Amino acid sequence: MAIIKLGTTVVGIRGTIGGLTFSAGSSGPYARQWSRAPRSNSSLQSQTRGRMSQIPELWQGMTQSERDDFDLFGLSPPELDFNSLGEQYYLTGWQWFVRINQRRQSMGLAPTTALPSDLGVSALSSITLAAAALPTGPVTIEWPAGELPAGYGSSLFMAAHPTLALKTMTSRLAQVWSQFEPAGTTADITASVLSRFGSLPAGYKLFAWCYRVREDGVRSPAATTTTEIL
Repeated sequence: MAIIKLGTTVVGIRGTIGGLTFSAGSSGPYARQWSRAPRSNSSLQSQTRGRMSQIPELWQGMTQSERDDFDLFGLSPPELDFNSLGEQYYLTGWQWFVRINQRRQSMGLAPTTALPSDLGVSALSSITLAAAALPTGPVTIEWPAGELPAGYGSSLFMAAHPTLALKTMTSRLAQVWSQFEPAGTTADITASVLSRFGSLPAGYKLFAWCYRVREDGVRSPAATTTTEIL
C-alpha cells in the first residue's frame, strides 16, 4: 500500500482502476494493488481475531456520550501518528478504542470502556538485546531497573534480516512479546521469536522496537536497538 497526494483539482478518488484500488483512511488517501485477501489461520492471527471479536460489542454497549468522549480524545491525543510521508494524522474515537484494547489484551488485561489519560508516556531510556542462533537461542531483552513499575507493561516489536550492513528497519516489524508488570529487568523471549521468525542462523541481524505501555493502553515512543545473532 502507498500513501498518495492528490492535486488541487482532485479532492478524492475511490474504487479500482487497472488493478489498483484507491481509497482513504485517517492517514490520507492511498492506493494498493488489488488482490483477494487471504484467510490465514496462523495461531497469532487467530488470537488477534479472537481479541478483536469482543471490541465491537463493547463499543456498541457504550452510551453516545461515552463514544463522543473518545472522539474528543482523538483530537488531542497523548501519542503522535504520522503517515509514510511524514504527515501527522489523527485517529477516530473508534480507532483509539480498538488500539488501547488491543494493547491491553496483548498484555493479558481485560478490555475496557474507560477513557485513557491524555498524559503521554515517556520512552524507556535504553534496551539491550542479546541473541544466539535459533532454534536453541537464547534471545533476551533487558531494560533498566525501575523503568517498568506497577501499572506499566512493555511491548516488543522485532524484525530479522540476513544483512548485517543494514542500519535501520522501519517496516516488517512484528510484535513478538508483550507483558504487563514484568518481574525483574530481563525477559527470555526465545520461544516468542522462534514462533514468529522460525530458525535464525548466526550472522543475522535483529532489530527491536520496545515500548513502555501504561495500564490504560497508551504507549511511549519506541526505544530501539539492534544486535547480531551469534
